[in-house]
Amino acid sequence: MEKIGLKLWKWFLTKSIKVKTGIIAGLMVLFFVFRKYLRDRAALASATQPTKQFPFTPILLPKQMLRNDSTGSGYFGASRDGGKKNHEGIDIIVYESQPIYSPFNGILTRQYYAYSSDTKYLGLEVVSSINDFKIKIMYCKAIFTKLGKYVKAGEMIGYAQKISSKYTPLMKDHVHVELYQFGSIIDPTVHIQLTN
Repeated sequence: MEKIGLKLWKWFLTKSIKVKTGIIAGLMVLFFVFRKYLRDRAALASATQPTKQFPFTPILLPKQMLRNDSTGSGYFGASRDGGKKNHEGIDIIVYESQPIYSPFNGILTRQYYAYSSDTKYLGLEVVSSINDFKIKIMYCKAIFTKLGKYVKAGEMIGYAQKISSKYTPLMKDHVHVELYQFGSIIDPTVHIQLTN
């Protein structure tokens, strides 16, 4: 191995400055590409196996009960659209105008429409720089003055809306909560504590 290294070094020394510069630049590019590949693989592994090191208090509401009524179940992975897809979040029971609290320190990045065809129902998003967590909470209005600002865990960030008005009185009012880590959706119940 030493002989091969010595031969390569001698070969390198015989080359012009322009060729040497190109070789060094190419090796640097390969190094950074390989380093990015290793980081992406580590992030993907973390996303498929959510970390237990949740860096904040996972409380959105004082009492966090899953919706379960005649219109459907609010647990993660529940059947939707007659089995065509699965529920990608959890539904936590609320009452209209109930305060919603940030589950972690982060930026209240945006408020958006929960449905593109119905601008009445809104959602909000909080992003944490720690462990790359993002949470989306639908069917609630963000406190407008806090949009784009840093919020602390347990700080009030919005108010729940009456989603049963859109569907049926048989549906319990709730907020739909989606949790992401490293850009991938994960089961919120891994981190968000629920009550019976």
